[in-house]
Amino acid sequence: MDEILLNDMNRYPDDACLASCLGKAKAVWDEFLARAAGVSGLAFVGWRYYRDGKAWLSRLAFKKKTVCWISIGEGCFKTSFYFTAKNGGGIRALGVDDKLKAEYFARESGGKLKPFVVRVKAMKTLDDVFRLIDYKISCK
Repeated sequence: MDEILLNDMNRYPDDACLASCLGKAKAVWDEFLARAAGVSGLAFVGWRYYRDGKAWLSRLAFKKKTVCWISIGEGCFKTSFYFTAKNGGGIRALGVDDKLKAEYFARESGGKLKPFVVRVKAMKTLDDVFRLIDYKISCK
């Protein structure tokens, strides 16, 4: 598992900080934000330091519903979607990379929710992320 960066409570993850952490993946991050801004009702909530995890995290929200959590790793960012057993079954039918789906179904659930984590460092992965975003928004 990659180490989560942005764990200095006193260093806000501004654009320069993100560029330093993401490297070549910064262009992918910028495209992710641009595409997210184009989805009606979807908002990038911004960065907040969480003391329990000792890291800065962000999230995408649709209205008041959290769609996914975002963390920054070395040369990548990660989106973490959480699904109930009821909603997780629909993932099999999504046009998402089979390897990502296999990782999801092999992962243990943490209580009632099971995480679907996508490590993003290339543009081609964004299509899978946005399929998951659309699916999460459609879940009741």
